[in-house]
Formats: sequence, structure tokens, C-alpha cells
Amino acid sequence: MWKQVLLQDEPLAKKLVHKGFWVYFFVFLAAPIGYLLRMILSNELSVAEVGIFYSVLGLVTLLSTYNDLGITESLQYFIPKLWIEKKKGELKFSILFSFFVQLVMGMILFALLYFWAEWLAINHFHDLSALPVIKTLAFYFLGYSLIEIFVIIFVSFQDTFSSGLVDFLRQITVLIFTVIFWLSASLSIESYALAWLIGVGVAIIVGFSLLYKKYRHFFLQAPLVIDKKLIKKQISYAFLVFLTANVGTALGQIDQQVIVNILGTESAGYFSNFNALLTIFTLVATPLLWLLFPITTELITKKEHEKLWMLQHTMYTYFGILALVVAGFFVVFGQEIAVLLFWEAFRFSGYLLQYIAPFLLFNCWFIINFNILAGMGKIKERMYIILIALFFTLLFNAIFLIWLGKGLLYSAFILWFSWLMLFIGSVAALRKSQPFRLDWKVFGKNVLVIILLIIVMLFVKSFLSFEGNWWYKFGIIALFFLGYGVIILLMNVLKIRLLLKEIKSFSS
Repeated sequence: MWKQVLLQDEPLAKKLVHKGFWVYFFVFLAAPIGYLLRMILSNELSVAEVGIFYSVLGLVTLLSTYNDLGITESLQYFIPKLWIEKKKGELKFSILFSFFVQLVMGMILFALLYFWAEWLAINHFHDLSALPVIKTLAFYFLGYSLIEIFVIIFVSFQDTFSSGLVDFLRQITVLIFTVIFWLSASLSIESYALAWLIGVGVAIIVGFSLLYKKYRHFFLQAPLVIDKKLIKKQISYAFLVFLTANVGTALGQIDQQVIVNILGTESAGYFSNFNALLTIFTLVATPLLWLLFPITTELITKKEHEKLWMLQHTMYTYFGILALVVAGFFVVFGQEIAVLLFWEAFRFSGYLLQYIAPFLLFNCWFIINFNILAGMGKIKERMYIILIALFFTLLFNAIFLIWLGKGLLYSAFILWFSWLMLFIGSVAALRKSQPFRLDWKVFGKNVLVIILLIIVMLFVKSFLSFEGNWWYKFGIIALFFLGYGVIILLMNVLKIRLLLKEIKSFSS
């Protein structure tokens, strides 16, 4: 039974359609949850309080990126590789070893976070109201460490249903308890933190149950083989992962921590909701892009390089167009979207979004490149790229925020510049094995049409009033987006048909 469940040998087209279906099924179920949570919180609490909570959560997220020394992420490389090579005993040890490291490091960092909570509240967040939030989210951090390894195992075996279900149930639980606190007039940053802790508890129960149900045969039947060479390889790979960590998380959360420390909790609130607006795009695009990691490893192990080239070329072209479509709408309606989702107090978050939106393209492309690099085992190259980007990010933060005393707009500029550096660096790292190839004719035509539609929407928008109730504002934005999207789809209908044929060709 377990042989049929784990990492089935399927055509690439079926993987993209079947696995991608579950990825996006849960994404579209969960996508409104994060924004409902922020809508409730942004309406009930002050900008500073929102800044405190999401800055603490950002610190916890940053710690979770590093808490296992990179061992957990290394599983995404070793699970498909060892499974295809039929080294199930070594694979079993690799997973158990990762569990052990994750648990030990999680306990250590939990203790530091919990017992240094007061020091962090005073010296980093500069607000004692952060103290109970830090202590509650310390337990959240410990629980999330367990969830992370469940999800990594699911993703590595391309079990997108299980990974999506665990995260969805975590988020829906947070929403349910947030609404309960809100209706009972007891919603605060402390009770909101408690809702996140309850959510992670539910996710642990579900994640462990799925792991036991689907994979117990593997863990019970496979022998335990301790391979010293494999341990050295995994530790070596993991160490480089530890240094680079998750690039998006690291860069995003470093900016958040710099802002809350230097510019204060109110600025942190604006920047936090600005990042939330950015995830409107990433929620749609990146789930399938992250699946590139294990698929790349599988294709390279099977020496199916032509399929990898075709997949990469398709991702560059069509996800690049998607990024520009979303970016164009953000340029026109960034402030209105921010007010719609987070109310008038957070209009400045939408103003920041308008400036950074055009550079979403580089964010999309570097994510594709980084996952291909990881799948190819080129973690050292990723490390050099991320270290350079982090160096300049910290340098520019020091120059513009500390030395020159500039504000949040410069933080947005620093963020898009880091995306550009990551894209250029990753293209250079892939130039020999997987060079950057784009359907320039299709891409260029879409760029011109998007620019023209932006001009038209700005012109029409200038004659409209956005004063009115929430549903009136939502209706105007939705109508613009519907018309905008239909025009882009109609223009690309023939190419979409060719794309579907191209995906089917992956099966041959």
C-alpha cells in the first residue's frame, strides 16, 4: 500500500494538473481568511497595535526559518532523491534525524524567546504591550516547528492535498476564534495571539493524523539504515540552507524588524499590511512555484532534462505575464484596495504597494530560479546570492533609515531592489545549465496591452467617486478587475490553448 501512496511515478502533465489542483483548491479557500483576519484586527485595534502583533509574528517567523539549522528544508532535496534511488532505509533515518534536530532546536529557541520576552518588548519593540504577545507566540513557534516538518514531508512526496489541508485548517481555526473574541468584545492583541496558538494546536493534531494514516506503512516496514556519508551530505546541504534560509521570509522579516525598531510600531503596522497586500499575488502564484523544488529534483534524478527545460520556459513566460497583470491593477488601485481591506487608516499601505507593484515580475522570476537551483542541489549558489542581497538590504536600511532618517517609502524601494538583485544573481547561477528563456513575442505583446489598459483605467477612474459603503467600493474595484482580466484572457486565448497542448506534451 505504501508503495502506491508515496511519490507515484506519474507523467509531468498529470503532476502539474493533479497536484496543482489541490494546491490552488486550498489557496483559494484560505486566501480570504488572512484578509478577513486583518480586516477585523485593523478595524478594532490601532495601527500601532497591528504593528506590534505582526512584528512579533514576523520575529517568530524569522526564527522558525533558522530553528532547525536547515535540516528540514534539506528533506525536500533528499526525500525524492532517496526514494527514486530506492534507499528507503536511509530515507527513514533522514526523516527521523530531521525530527530530532527540529525538536531540540525548537525547544532551545522557545526557551530563549519566552524567557527573554520582557527584554525584547523593552529593547526591540519599545513597548511593554508586546510582552504577552511574545510569550504566547513563543508556544506558537514551538508548535509551528512540528507542523513545518509535517508539511515538508507532504510537499517532498508531492502530497499537495495533505499539506494544503493542514495549513487551511490552521488558518480557519484562527479565524473562528478571532470572530469569537470579536463578537464577545474581548478582541485584543493578546487574545488574537491566543487564537493563533489554538490554530497551530489543531494543525498539529491533523498533521500528525495524516502522517500516521498515509505514511505509517513506510515508517513501520522500511529498515533503519544509518549511512554516515548520507548524514554528512545532509548536514552539509542543510548548513548551506541554514545560511541562506528561506529567502522571502528572511528578507521580508528583516525589513519588518528594522522598521519596528527604528521607525516605530505605527510604521511597522503600515509595512505589515503593505506586505499583506503583496501576498495577493504570491498566494496565487507561488504555491505552484514552490512545487518546482521536488519536481526539479525528480526530473534531474531521472535525467529528464528536456521536460525540465520546457517546464522552466513555460513558468517564466506565463507566470511573468500573471505578475504583470496583477502589478498593473495594483498600480491603479493600490490605495483603494488597502482601504477596502484594512480601512482608511491603512491607506498609506496601498500607497507603498503602488510604487513596488511593477517589480513583482522579478519577485516571481527569482522564486522560479531559486526553486530550480534548490532542486538541482545548487544550494551553495543560492547562499552567495542571498548573502549579497542581505548585505545590500541591511546596508541600504542603515543608510536611508538610520543615517538619512528617511521613511517607509524608502523601505519599499529597498525591497524591490533586493528582488532585482536576487533575480539577476539567480539567472547568472543558472545561465549554463538552465539559461533564462522567454517567449519574448507573447510577453512583449502583453506588456504593451497592460500599459495601455493601465492608462485607460486611470483615465476612467478619475471620473469616479470612491465615497460610499464597503460594498459600493468593492463593486467598482471588482468591475474594473473583471473587465481588465477578460481583455487579457481574450487576447491570450489562442496562446492558452497552445499552453495546454504544451503541458500535455510533458507526458511524452
